[in-house]
Amino acid sequence: MSNFPLNPDTNQHHTIDNIRWKFNGTAWNLVPEAVLSINGLTGAIDTSGISFDFAGISASGDITTNTIQSTSYTETVNAIGTVTSNTAISFANGNVQTVTGNGDCEFSFTNEPASGSAGTITLLITNGGANTTTWEAAVKWPGNVAPSLTSSGIDILSFITIDGGTTIYGFVGGINFS
Repeated sequence: MSNFPLNPDTNQHHTIDNIRWKFNGTAWNLVPEAVLSINGLTGAIDTSGISFDFAGISASGDITTNTIQSTSYTETVNAIGTVTSNTAISFANGNVQTVTGNGDCEFSFTNEPASGSAGTITLLITNGGANTTTWEAAVKWPGNVAPSLTSSGIDILSFITIDGGTTIYGFVGGINFS
């Protein structure tokens, strides 16, 4: 068993069983830490007494945590543009994407997350029913029936996969917003 130092200096750190403690002058306190990993090197940052302003900062890559609590958040919208033929929708381009149909199109999906991780896309399609719109075989709809899309307006569809894209469940968020 590890013992704390008997006469610690203020702000002195002590580690017991990989848990860091900090002496505040009168008592030992658990050190809140952020774990940082860059290019395979991992370290801990003492975040006690520090506030962070992440406005304007973007990050990419994998973040693993048990709990995320936020008052609000936003998502970047990926505007695919107008499509006139078969089109691949990439999970890597974000959870919210928009597209306008201007020709027959089969939509497929790419860059699905690995099996065991969930990936979702909300797709806002403008004028998707003006032409023939179909979906790759991996997309499964309720009752095995793809929705009839609006020829002049916006339809909102959502997709989720948990098996690396082997099955992509499609469902309607709303049809015919005009």
